Parts: sequence; C-alpha cells; structure tokens
Amino acid sequence: MAARLLLPRDDILNQVPASFRPFAEALLGEDDPAPGLIQLLGTLGRKTAPEEARDFALLLRRALPPSARRDRVSEVFLRESYPAWYIRAVNDRHRNAAYCAAIETAVTPRSIVLETGTGSGLFAMMAARAGATHVYTCEKDPHVAEIARLNIARNGFRDKITVLESPHEELRVGEHIPRRADILLHEFVASHFMVKEIPKIISRLRNELLTDDAVLLPSRFSAIGKLIGDPWPLDLVRVPDTVEGLDVSAINILEVADVSLPGPVTIETPLSAPVTLADFDPCADDAPTTDRVVEIEATGSGAASGLLQWVRYEFPDGSVYENRPDLACHWWPYFWPFANAVPVRAGDRLPLKILCSETEVFIDLVTDSRDD
Repeated sequence: MAARLLLPRDDILNQVPASFRPFAEALLGEDDPAPGLIQLLGTLGRKTAPEEARDFALLLRRALPPSARRDRVSEVFLRESYPAWYIRAVNDRHRNAAYCAAIETAVTPRSIVLETGTGSGLFAMMAARAGATHVYTCEKDPHVAEIARLNIARNGFRDKITVLESPHEELRVGEHIPRRADILLHEFVASHFMVKEIPKIISRLRNELLTDDAVLLPSRFSAIGKLIGDPWPLDLVRVPDTVEGLDVSAINILEVADVSLPGPVTIETPLSAPVTLADFDPCADDAPTTDRVVEIEATGSGAASGLLQWVRYEFPDGSVYENRPDLACHWWPYFWPFANAVPVRAGDRLPLKILCSETEVFIDLVTDSRDD
C-alpha cells in the first residue's frame, strides 16, 4: 500500500475533511485505495460543503500518484474554488517584467518588504532575489499559502521569506512583522479598475504597517479607454432583432453592462486614441474622482459600437504594465457597449460619463445635457 500513496496513511487521514473521513478511513485500509478515494470525491463532493470538497480534492492530488482520473475528478471541485487567473497571472510576462524591474530598482539590502496576497510566491521571491533583508507575504487561503511555501523552498528562499496565513486586514507590527515595512507589493487593481474600499485599505497599510517613506509597487493606477467601431463585441452582450427569421430580442433584458475580452484582441476600426478615464494615487488620501464627464475626440469616421477599457499600473522607476487589448494578459480588458451605434467623424468629441466608485468604473454615453 505504501507504494501506492505519496503520503503516510495517518497523515492523509488526519487531513481528510470531516464529511469524507468515515469512508476514507475504510478505503485507506485497502491494498489500492486510490480508485475508491477518487470515487468517493466524485460521489460525495456535490453533497458536502464546497470547502470540504475542495480540501479533499487538493489532498488527493498530494496523496495519490498522478493519473488522468485523479486529475479529471479533482479538477471539477478545484475549478469552482480557484479562478483561472491564478495560472494566467503567473504566465503574464508583461506584468512579471514590470514588477521585476520595479522591484530590482526599489529593493536594497536594508529593505523589509510586505506583500499582500502571495499567490505563487513569485513577487516575494523576486524581492528576496533582489537582496531584501526579509520578505513578509500574506495569503488567507491556506492551500495557496502552502503552494507558495513549496515554491519558495524549491528556489532556496525559505530563510528570506515568511508566508503568513492571514488576510492583510489582520496583520500587525510586532505580531506578524517585526517592524514597519519599507516596500509594499500589491495588486489591488484589476481590469474593472478598483477593488472594494481600496482607499481605506491603502490608508490602513500606510498608517499601521509601512514606514513614512515606504515605496508602493505599483504607485499609481489609471483606467484607460478608447472608442471602437468593431461590431463583433456586441454579439457577446446582446442578440440581434431576429435570428433565423425569428424575433428573440426579449432575451436582451439579460444584457450586461460590459464584457471581458480575452486578449490579444484585434481592433480593426479604432475610432480614438487612448484616453485616461480615471486614475488613483495610492499615496494620496483621496479616492479617484467620481461622477465626471470625459470627452473623447474621434480620430476616424465610423459608427462607434462602444468603448474598450483597460488598466495601467505605474511604478516609481518608470516601469508600466497595461493589459492593453493587443496583449495577452491575465487581466482582460473590458468592452462597454453603447445602446445604439453612434456615428462619428474625425474631430467629433463624444462625451462619456464616468462614475468611479470604491469598487469599479461605470461608463456610459452622455445622451442629454442634463446628464452633465
């Protein structure tokens, strides 16, 4: 039996979630417990708490030899618990290059680095490799934290990086980190621009966990947009008046305000240059400007179908990361459709209303002077 398991039987049993334990204990007594354990996950996984099914799926991936069936069944429950961007983020070479350049410029041998949300541990290892005194990185998901620890150990940074199983809201100087950090590594801004209450999050980190002159990486964010005339993104958010000669337009009541577009995206009818829609300075004490009108000047003629919007990270060393539509990035740009195509000619100025809340950016056409 030992040859068929990658972990000792008792270690496996101690980690089995409660709902699975009585059945797993019996199966672990068999000569080859792998088929039964995989079947147990498939049978009981849908009937138990999602967290327990996820935990058992991860346990089987560590405890059982690789097999197509193990991977296929466990993937069902892991896919529901972990978004695909965990993998896409590590594969985003544009993001990695920008962070790496900024980290290597900012880090000194005296630097204490704090990272919020470690994921794979990639950025924490970049900081350790750049010569930081120590890196403290937090991760609230214990499974992801353990993955980061494995990566950190494999790369020889076990003594330079501490992975804290804690959300950043609970971190305290003297309890989790020995002193205030000189550098903050973070990624609070995604394609929709903001995460919930980011000004409050940054303010707490600066007031309680960072030195007065701490460097924030990134140090500024912007939401960027440009007009396009391509009609194909509209097919992702609404149906035409008729399909195969039948009127099915009532389903457009389900139309969404925007849709993400996996890059790279080819835009054949650009109708404006990129324009800054909103920006945010994490070192300032105010939130992004809200409820404003931005005029976009058309650079070509056509029918504007909507607006493409993405984000821009800026770093103190001048490095920049943008999830521009023409790039393959882990954050996908968004398409904001107009209710009806808007005819424009080069030189026309199209007013857009930008509502930047604590969570995201909302964009719509100004259709009436009263909207100003």
